[in-house]
Amino acid sequence: MLRFEPIPDTPVDGPTIPWLADAAAFTAHVAKGEALATLTDPATTTRATLHAAATVQHILISVRVRKPTHVNTRTGGDIWDGDALQIGFDACPLASASLEADEAAVTPFTAQFAFALTSDGPQAFAHLHGNPRKRGQRTDLISDGLCTITRDKNITAYTLAIPWAELQTAAGISPTLALAVQVNDRTDKGEVRLSFGKGIGAQLRPRQFALLNIGPPPADCEFIHVATIKHWLGKVDDEALKIVASRSSKKVRLIAGVHDVRTLRLEHTLPGSDRLNRIALIWQAGWLPRAEDALHISVHCPGLQGLMANHLPTTNPRNMFRVMKEEMQYLYGDLDLPPVFHRHLKDLTAVVEATLEAAITARRGIEEQITQIADISARVAENITISLDPRYRRDHAWREANTYGWHTHASREAALILAATSSVDRSRQPYRLTVPRNYRMDDATPRPVIVWLHGSGNPSALHFLNHGMLAPETLACCEDAFIIEPWARGNAWYKDAAGTDVFDAIDDLRRTFPIDTARLYLGGHSMGASGTLRLAAQRPNVFRALAIASLPAHNLADAIQIAQISLPVSLWHGEVDALCPATTPEKVAAMLRANGCAVRCDIAPGVGHSMSGQTQADLCAWLLTQ
Repeated sequence: MLRFEPIPDTPVDGPTIPWLADAAAFTAHVAKGEALATLTDPATTTRATLHAAATVQHILISVRVRKPTHVNTRTGGDIWDGDALQIGFDACPLASASLEADEAAVTPFTAQFAFALTSDGPQAFAHLHGNPRKRGQRTDLISDGLCTITRDKNITAYTLAIPWAELQTAAGISPTLALAVQVNDRTDKGEVRLSFGKGIGAQLRPRQFALLNIGPPPADCEFIHVATIKHWLGKVDDEALKIVASRSSKKVRLIAGVHDVRTLRLEHTLPGSDRLNRIALIWQAGWLPRAEDALHISVHCPGLQGLMANHLPTTNPRNMFRVMKEEMQYLYGDLDLPPVFHRHLKDLTAVVEATLEAAITARRGIEEQITQIADISARVAENITISLDPRYRRDHAWREANTYGWHTHASREAALILAATSSVDRSRQPYRLTVPRNYRMDDATPRPVIVWLHGSGNPSALHFLNHGMLAPETLACCEDAFIIEPWARGNAWYKDAAGTDVFDAIDDLRRTFPIDTARLYLGGHSMGASGTLRLAAQRPNVFRALAIASLPAHNLADAIQIAQISLPVSLWHGEVDALCPATTPEKVAAMLRANGCAVRCDIAPGVGHSMSGQTQADLCAWLLTQ
């Protein structure tokens, strides 16, 4: 059922362009002489007439320039400077309604072209097209016969048929069309410009375009915007919907778009499994946030992420987070997801909020956090989208799981982001969880757990959650184990609260999944290696074996700590490690052997501080043999 939300009033004071059956009917329409506008220059003989119409496939424009010598002597990108027609389109003016009149912006629905009759024949050039940097020769518009330029006596006739799809929309979605036309003509006295509307040039200002109304959409329009119904019938209610349904020869998809991010909601007649299309339809419906909310949509529609991140400013990161949170819940809240996946979304948003607030309070790192939020949200959306793919629905394992969103986790293509409540300060501290391959939520078999502690580096929690530290080789060789990666509160060396967080994460995992508490393994690299020794000494009876890679030298000073360990240990170190001398693991190995530990010590010749994915995989595989 369509739920109607507040929509902007549709302007009705502009001229109306008609719907035509097809492009062929445009010739007869132009011949009637009912021009949309007549443009003249009082100082010269230059004169132009403008006609416009629409079909289900195209926006139709005709400009007839009466001038003895209106022919361009330039080619390619230079045709802008000669006798030419410049034209700007905004196929969804609702999307630009929140812009200031003089604000330069390019939305997915805007484009600016130049057309000219040159010595090489008709040419088209795209100056701005859905992206400020997208420009170049458009031979396809000419070669496909969509645009023709002819010269007969003193008249140069431009006839354009621009597909709605060229402007990333469809007929019937917008009740209005914004248009700017400029005829460039060089004379002995200089350049003459005849204009209909404003806003085209080196930068695009779509709010200055002339606003045209479009008549009632024909019956074969697949999409009909709620604002179009309101514009056409003056109201939106059950009676109006019946009228729309009676006019349509096929199932019409109704679209509602709004400007207020707090009430952003969309319902339509697509099947529930296609609810992810809502985001794309919001864009097609003409919804564009205010400039300060610009990046919001990029987190839900990764294909538009570059547009939003590069071309509209983001000055309100809290609003960006709020919309991300609301839309995640709206899109996924009613899907048949495993309970742990709903918790995954809840914990993820809690961590994002805390990280963003910390950056705002500190007044630094805000832009980085915004980028990380966009990345991590896009990953979640991608995981859902992959799991909704019909190919996975036909798969036997997918049918058994009978849930959305789980395939990418069970196939180890993505980790779950969960958060445990700190027993120290009650904050929510995140960890990454990789489940066993092909794991099913109804599987009650206890599985071993590898706890892998990360090294020092980027202090952003979102950067860590986005990328993690597990190599593909590790994921491939430890398929039967849960692997958790606790966050060290930045670079806190797993000391104090950050160390306690590791045990809180293990307890949280135990409450959520069936784990084999007799087969808990601990390992880490660099800072994580130091944390491995420290935590194993604090609770010597928790873990079954340890894997330590690139151990820092300062751990040698804590002989008492090492003396507490009596577990099997595998040590790995690079021979030419400039950060941690290779003598460190050999000395630690000797101390551990004195405790009665079974120790494996491997010094890799010619290797520095970093370890390869295969080395990490070998260490984790060794752990599972203990």
